[in-house]
Amino acid sequence: MVHIAVMDDSLDVPIAVKAHWGWPKMASHWNLPQLNGKEVKVVTFTNCPAVELLLNGKSVGTKQLEDFPDKMITWKVAAQPGKIEARGIEKGKTVCSHQLQTAGKATQIHLIADRKTIRADGRDLCNIEVKVTDEQGILVPGADHLINFTIQGPGNIIGVDNGDVTSMEPYKAGKRRVFHGRALLVLQSTLTPGKLTLEANGEGLAKTKVVINADALAAAKERPAPNTRERKIPLSNATSSWGYYGVTPESPDEKRLCYALYPEPTDSTNDVKYPEHPAELWVCNIDGTGHRRLFKGNSSVHNGLMQSWVDNKRIVFASDGDIRIINADTGKVVFGPFEGFSPGHYALGGKVLMYQKENFTKPRGIYEFDTATGKMRLAVPYNDRIWHVQCSTDGKTILFRTRDNNYNALGVADLESGSFKIFPGEKPMHFQWFDKQSFFGYIVPNVIGGDPNTHLMHEMYRWNLDGEIIEHLAGYGCHGAARADGKYFAGESWYGSDPIVLRLYSRGQRKPLAEIFSHHFVRPTWQNGRHHVNPSFSRDGMRLYYKKAVNENTSHAFSCDLTGLVEPMSQVDRRKVERDCID
Repeated sequence: MVHIAVMDDSLDVPIAVKAHWGWPKMASHWNLPQLNGKEVKVVTFTNCPAVELLLNGKSVGTKQLEDFPDKMITWKVAAQPGKIEARGIEKGKTVCSHQLQTAGKATQIHLIADRKTIRADGRDLCNIEVKVTDEQGILVPGADHLINFTIQGPGNIIGVDNGDVTSMEPYKAGKRRVFHGRALLVLQSTLTPGKLTLEANGEGLAKTKVVINADALAAAKERPAPNTRERKIPLSNATSSWGYYGVTPESPDEKRLCYALYPEPTDSTNDVKYPEHPAELWVCNIDGTGHRRLFKGNSSVHNGLMQSWVDNKRIVFASDGDIRIINADTGKVVFGPFEGFSPGHYALGGKVLMYQKENFTKPRGIYEFDTATGKMRLAVPYNDRIWHVQCSTDGKTILFRTRDNNYNALGVADLESGSFKIFPGEKPMHFQWFDKQSFFGYIVPNVIGGDPNTHLMHEMYRWNLDGEIIEHLAGYGCHGAARADGKYFAGESWYGSDPIVLRLYSRGQRKPLAEIFSHHFVRPTWQNGRHHVNPSFSRDGMRLYYKKAVNENTSHAFSCDLTGLVEPMSQVDRRKVERDCID
């Protein structure tokens, strides 16, 4: 190996920003018009015994490495345009060489990819070196052109840089100035295979492009199986549970999780549909550390303690037939108990929806409790039975389950006026809001707006607020979950199925992207205890939470890393979700 470096005063920096241990002002170029005819210092680095230096084809001399204790062979050379070359000499023969050549006017952009094929797994990267050169392809060291990039095909530009530590340009951008003629761009694949074409252009420079192939087969071979991504969250080996299906256990700031733990055996051999057991409310950090118990009470395993975050410090939950709101830092109950009430699926904007199933102590209907004022109001007067109350993402409309003409019906109510309507027909199974103007669930016989010749049984569809089916979302399932941007869905196999399988889907597809798990513990899942899977997504959309039976008596709360199975939520999508929801 041999390499040439030239002492270049243009690389100097102010004394104030120099480190204590500096490095000489060296560069590997031979563009020194300000020094033409003047003596410059040239340094060669090598692991050969000797180096010969040539300037424009004429030998400047040969020097021995052993004569330079610091291993830096130095030369004094009169600068002149052309070519300077160093040759590594071993046993009298040239074994390697390195040359620098004077560059002309900058006319071209070169894009040099470190790989021509990447995996279409949503994670794989390609580093692309950007060089500004003259017509001969020689790097122009003084170039500082602004280079604009565009990409076509299934990929994204995730970073640009140029090595200039004083630059204030953003790393996330579609453009970058070259520094000493060079820059770097990083491409990332999506889950879609195909060709990625990157084009680059700059003022006075010829446009160029490079093509990268995103390969699905390579992604499939290297994609880790879902069960290698799975993690049991609670430390205890007792039964544990998240809350309602579709409701993330994460705090709004994505720092903590809340779950229910059942310290005593949850085996139930009797015919009680939802047997109650001693139950505890726990919190932990999102990485599974820092577990703390907040409350001890009783509940069934079905939907845990129906726990969900009100804000970053408070959790609403149900125990012993009552609702409480607790401070997750201190373990102090700050509101409640609200006797005989059950909570809605989640709080929104600091407001908690609740209703009484039986033993009515107040006028019947749906109530709204405002944690900012501590006041409760009857929002929707309603005299029949109510379950599964859920507020739209804009906080204006409510969906709820009820009974109507022997149907398990679906009601929709205006939260401000209290007016409501009941859709004719059977409710979609495990309905949830999709956005503020539509909801989704699974097809069942006599479902609202359903056509047995068109809509497939037990598959996921979307309805508008007129009760019309407007979109097929995903394949076969039961308890479902949707990612916040509406691009991915999860659901386990239907009631009574064996095996029980949790599947991940992309929007509009019947074929799953992946099977997250499969097991044969039918009794705890569907029969005694009804430890339903109840999947939900993380707020960033890159993890799936669920409950899974691990034997005939026990279920645990799990998470699964979805990296490489789904595309990350874009910042645009995350901001849109945040705008649509109340903080």
